[in-house]
Amino acid sequence: VNYYTVHATERIKKQQQEEKLFFSGPAAKPAMRSLYDRGLAGTSALAAKLTREYLEHCRGEWLEQMVTRLLRHELELKAERALLGAADGVAKDTLAAEELDRALGEGVALVFNRFKSDVIVGLLV
Repeated sequence: VNYYTVHATERIKKQQQEEKLFFSGPAAKPAMRSLYDRGLAGTSALAAKLTREYLEHCRGEWLEQMVTRLLRHELELKAERALLGAADGVAKDTLAAEELDRALGEGVALVFNRFKSDVIVGLLV
């Protein structure tokens, strides 16, 4: 491990100073200085270009593919739900309560009893 690995901020500041010196220092070529001044050269130009390319990708191919996948998944879920059949409101509530009991088990009752004994009784005493 070298010094700049441990002190990353100093490395970045040093790189920034060296970049400014390269593009706009006394030994800089006029063409490079012009490109740098217009924001077409250097680390900031690279970051801007990468950001633009990434946004174009996200708005274009990636977004279209993701929406297609989500819509396909939604259709699959609707098809599965249709295969399960329809239930009236009371049956849905009963099934939901049973699933909740199955998923949470006795843990909820234990937490509730502990809450009653620790908090509620503590407030009343």
